[in-house]
Amino acid sequence: METQSKKNSGNQLMLAIIIIAVIAVIAIAVTKKPEKTEPPKGQIPLSEEKLIACWHREEKEKEYRYDIVFEQGNGFIYSRFTGDEISPSLVSIHGKFSIEGNVIAVSFELDGEALSEKYSAVLTEENKLTLSPIENGGKTLVGTYVKEGEGEIESEKKDTSENAEVKDEPDDESSSPSDCGASSEPTGNEGGNQSDGGAATDSKPSEQDRDSSWKKAYLDYINQAYYEGFISYNLIYVDDNDVPELYLCGAGEYIGEKICTYTNGVIVELPLYRLCGTSFKERSGLIMNSNGHMGYYSDSLYKLENGVFTRLHYGTIEEVETSTSYVYVYTVDGVEVAGAEYYRVFAESYGTDVGMEAHLQAQEYPRFISRLQ
Repeated sequence: METQSKKNSGNQLMLAIIIIAVIAVIAIAVTKKPEKTEPPKGQIPLSEEKLIACWHREEKEKEYRYDIVFEQGNGFIYSRFTGDEISPSLVSIHGKFSIEGNVIAVSFELDGEALSEKYSAVLTEENKLTLSPIENGGKTLVGTYVKEGEGEIESEKKDTSENAEVKDEPDDESSSPSDCGASSEPTGNEGGNQSDGGAATDSKPSEQDRDSSWKKAYLDYINQAYYEGFISYNLIYVDDNDVPELYLCGAGEYIGEKICTYTNGVIVELPLYRLCGTSFKERSGLIMNSNGHMGYYSDSLYKLENGVFTRLHYGTIEEVETSTSYVYVYTVDGVEVAGAEYYRVFAESYGTDVGMEAHLQAQEYPRFISRLQ
């Protein structure tokens, strides 16, 4: 009896030892840290510093273009465009992002619904970013993107050779007004050579042009203006110095357009109508803005000089019904004039040859800001 009791006690002790050993092995396995593994060749660790940039991808032979702009302060903008950069984007999303290891988490609002999505991210030395779907993640941003280069502003590539060819201005020709007032439809080739930035390339850059302070000022200005509905931009040379003016185009006619100039560390803006467009005579300081709707049209002629916009003339054309027909009533600077006088005033001040349209070569937000960074 005593021997049986000792045997049972021994078995219980052995069982206890086995249980303790198993628990210890499990605890060690659970708490053991996984060994660090090197990322695949060509892949680099994901970080906010390397992510902040404009990334884009194209598909279906450039029928669509997708851009993601990761900004400082953990903001991001995702846009889908048609192949035409001047057209408004089909989709535009603003939100926040965060990095969790090799996962990018985003939060945004779409069609009034608050959404949160996560993507597995692979960043390579070739500046390619691949966002892949993960379980319970998202699909909005899926794809492989290429980092937009910091390319210099095309409009600043000046021809400094002494024998640089400069195109002549077109001969003055009388032209009939368009439906939107005194200025006729421009072709975009008048007023000198126009590069990607919409600016001439016929003068040497000055010390002021080398100063990049205007780039930062315009970039900060655009980052605010975008949220106000200004979606595309251009650099143009309105006055006769080497710091370009900034053109902004609104998403709708009610938002309008703007031309801004940077002078003495300050941005000065000129709000404009968008309906019938804005043209300018390069390096002359002259800007023509036309507006109109059913039976009422207007033209405003401005001059930019020494950092100040001044309106030189304001004209209106109103269709008035009489007992037998319709007639047009013209005014210039508040005074009623004959039609011939109306066109003479603007022809003498602005010229009969058309200026360059400010919206030509305008680019959407993601593409344009990469030129200023």
